[in-house]
Amino acid sequence: MIGPEGSSPSEARVRVRAALEQWICGRRLWVSLAVLAAVLSLPAYFSDYQIDDWVHQARLREHPILPNHIHPIVELFTFMDGSAAFHEYAVMGGSVPWYTRSDMLVNLLRPVSAATHWVDHLVAPAVPLVAHVHSVAWFVLVVILATFLFRHVYRGHAAAVVGGLAALAYAVDESHGLPVAWIANRSGMITCAFGLAILLLHRRAVTVGKWPVWALVLLPVGLLAGEATLAVTAYLFAHAIFLERDALRTRLFRLVPYAAVVLAWRGVYSYLGYGTRASGLYLDPGREPLEFGVALTQRLPLLLGDQWAGVPSLQANFFDPGYKAATVLLCVGLLAGLGWLLWRRIGASPTARFWALGMVLSAVPMCATFPSNRLLWFVGLGGAGLLAEFLVAAWAAPERLDRWVARALFAFHIVLAPVAFVGNAAALSVMADHMFESCERAVPDDPSVAAKTAVFVNSNALCAGQARVIRAVKGGQVWRASVLMASAVVDVEVIGIDEHTVEVRPKGGYHRHAPDQLFRAGADPMPVGTQVRLEAATVTITEHNDAGYAAAARFRFDVPLRDPSLLWRSHEEWKVVDFTPPAPGERRLIRTSLRLPD
Repeated sequence: MIGPEGSSPSEARVRVRAALEQWICGRRLWVSLAVLAAVLSLPAYFSDYQIDDWVHQARLREHPILPNHIHPIVELFTFMDGSAAFHEYAVMGGSVPWYTRSDMLVNLLRPVSAATHWVDHLVAPAVPLVAHVHSVAWFVLVVILATFLFRHVYRGHAAAVVGGLAALAYAVDESHGLPVAWIANRSGMITCAFGLAILLLHRRAVTVGKWPVWALVLLPVGLLAGEATLAVTAYLFAHAIFLERDALRTRLFRLVPYAAVVLAWRGVYSYLGYGTRASGLYLDPGREPLEFGVALTQRLPLLLGDQWAGVPSLQANFFDPGYKAATVLLCVGLLAGLGWLLWRRIGASPTARFWALGMVLSAVPMCATFPSNRLLWFVGLGGAGLLAEFLVAAWAAPERLDRWVARALFAFHIVLAPVAFVGNAAALSVMADHMFESCERAVPDDPSVAAKTAVFVNSNALCAGQARVIRAVKGGQVWRASVLMASAVVDVEVIGIDEHTVEVRPKGGYHRHAPDQLFRAGADPMPVGTQVRLEAATVTITEHNDAGYAAAARFRFDVPLRDPSLLWRSHEEWKVVDFTPPAPGERRLIRTSLRLPD
């Protein structure tokens, strides 16, 4: 029975605890958790397409607003293919900012995940509800597989309490709320489902002394669903070290076929031109090992801190470097203290060591992109197992510190997590509406805009870049091109030079903050004198500041600044409003919509 020894709880409390224990240990727990997962995902059913969903819809419908090369199943996750032709098309139309590197590559090979979106399109084109139901079905499958895995690891009545509690913690984990509600992020759930199936098949085969043939068969399929499947190898390694009883040589030899599959996949992946390059936020460990190693020291603590203490890793990653470093140090301190408690209470447990090593190692491949709780599918698996073992052990411990920490963790990860899950799922629509779709609504939907250019003085790259794609998918009137001058995360000064030209000066320079580094790293500024030709203007870098950032850029338009063919807009107080370009010699300061530290 869960509870501190020697206490004298009331008969009602005894009955409640007994009922909870019976439910957690019940053979039908997977059914209850599957239903719970579907219910918690309720906000997703009422959501529209969001952020990258619009790009996916344009590809699935083969809309000419985006260049199509082969087939949506192959190119659905192709955002920049590294070619000069793709770059010119995207920059001229404003789908990516003018400062995007010409060799930028964000091309992900995920045909298995792409096929699920293709099925949505064939069954019910332009019906987001069907796609959301499909995504939730994958989440339910993940919860069921996780429950089976925890049950297989923890056998016997006493151990079943730990397994059931771990399954419950994983099912209600608040980090799952956002990706469940985001159709484009379905690949995270699919890779997790394959990873769980691989780990479960491996464990069952090894338990009876057989080679895990079916696990090996599923691994390449999972890798073709998404790169995150690589994280399951962390748990396979941890399983061999802590949970298998053969000779160490035999255990490690059993992992060789998995390593061969991963190496073959990576070779084909690179040979076909997939991967990432020239982005400040996406890093390819194979191409950029040093940069990845440096990023790892910051991103790994943020991800683990998010998993255990709800540290907002996404927001922390976008802080000024000093604030980001402070947040990383806070996470390191929290993790060190929590690690000490866990080791003191359950450090001798082989299963606890298995979950801990798997959790930490599985977070490493997730550090190839900027931290976010949407990346915690595999990390949360080990976190749930560790949490459950600690809760059961600490509740029966005489030390008051252990019991208080256990109560706090139980409240955060079990009691409050479902509420946060629903909030995260619902918040995605609000965030997408304000931050990524407001640019599209700011342009009139009438035939006159077909020959016009939308000039966004300050915004974010996805809001301005995806505006034309969103309008095209909605079936409205698409304007000729978009121009994004600067970011909305810092104050921007706009100076009139002549009737055709303005100079734009973001405070601190271009690409200083992480939100502006998706398409170009801050350490890779464009040289002074660099010119970029857009559909309606030519951009010239005119100055660098003392920190090495590009400090100013001049935009010379083909027509006068106040020509009716230019639709000027700016982001102010989270709203896109009309903007009147300054007269020659006039200076205009636009205050940031999102205040970041100087």
